[in-house]
Parts: sequence; C-alpha cells; structure tokens
Amino acid sequence: MVDTSADLGAGVLTTFRLVTFPMLRGALLAGAILVVVSIIPIYPSQKLAGETATGGRF
Repeated sequence: MVDTSADLGAGVLTTFRLVTFPMLRGALLAGAILVVVSIIPIYPSQKLAGETATGGRF
C-alpha cells in the first residue's frame, strides 16, 4: 500500500498519515492497553500498603 501511494504521487508524510498510521493504530492501542493493565495491580497495592514515593511508611 505504501508503494501504491507513492506511485499515485503521495508524499512521505501523506503516506504515513493516511496509510501507515491507520494500520498501526490498532497495535499502538493494544500496546497501551497492555501497559496500563500491567501497571494497575501495582499502583493500588502500594497505596494500600502506605508506601510513599521514597518507599517509606508513615
């Protein structure tokens, strides 16, 4: 598809914006979801344990 857009006269940025980015959007969203899901169990457990940014307890 990238070669086709170049053959039709699209520039590099136009090709990225209209062809490459829409194809990558699903993968980027899935990666972001995986990161958030992996962080969710860590954050609440630290807050419930009373840990601060320095790791100490009050």
